[in-house]
Amino acid sequence: MTSKFLPVLVSNARYQNAKLLEAVERGAAPFPQLLSFCGNHRVMGIGALLLLCDTESFLSHLYKSGRAFLHYLRTPGAGAPVCGKSQPFFDAIAALDWEGARELAFHLSQAGKTDVEYEEDFLFVQFLARHALLEQPAEEARGLLTRYEAALQGTLDARLGVCRALLEKDAKAFNEALEEFLSEREAHYRRLKKKERIALEQWATEAQVSVEGLALLRLAERAGLESRRDHLFIPSLARGRVRPPDEPDSWRTF
Repeated sequence: MTSKFLPVLVSNARYQNAKLLEAVERGAAPFPQLLSFCGNHRVMGIGALLLLCDTESFLSHLYKSGRAFLHYLRTPGAGAPVCGKSQPFFDAIAALDWEGARELAFHLSQAGKTDVEYEEDFLFVQFLARHALLEQPAEEARGLLTRYEAALQGTLDARLGVCRALLEKDAKAFNEALEEFLSEREAHYRRLKKKERIALEQWATEAQVSVEGLALLRLAERAGLESRRDHLFIPSLARGRVRPPDEPDSWRTF
């Protein structure tokens, strides 16, 4: 995939969000549509980063994704979120929107596991929401990770190592686990590409920049862990240190 496709993909994302905006504003968009709206902000942000080296626009669109998700969760009668599919939660963290991320964490911590997600995906988000953001006591957090390990049934998942390192505040273990996570992620996307099971816009954007990995770095740094400067799929340009100056309702603009 070359960058020549990105302007069209970004334009498509902007157009799709213009069509979805009214339903999202009214709280009438079902959860999958809300995720599409947030995902389009992510595409626009990654496009700005890759095409223009524009860190501020990248973080701005991630901020808007998180705030749109928060608007959804605040809406009376909104459908229950699927924790394992709550990528906008990571967008908020990556954008340094700690206020928004903490409120998202509270909402997600109240959600139960659904039938459309794996137990380990649910527990990964629950650990980050409850421990990393809502300061759950360490013993309770260890209980979550015990459940997480049991859910894996012996299979490998680098995210568990990331969680353990965050819990123990072990910088060396965190950096090693994050590298493993990013390597697993690369292999996953390459398998999808080989089998032609990945959308064009996803391969050109989210497969090239790991917003989830950036969010994990943010959490580690917030906990006082020293991180490496360079990580696979987390370019240094993406690691802006200032929260974008957007207003909470700026998610309505593209």
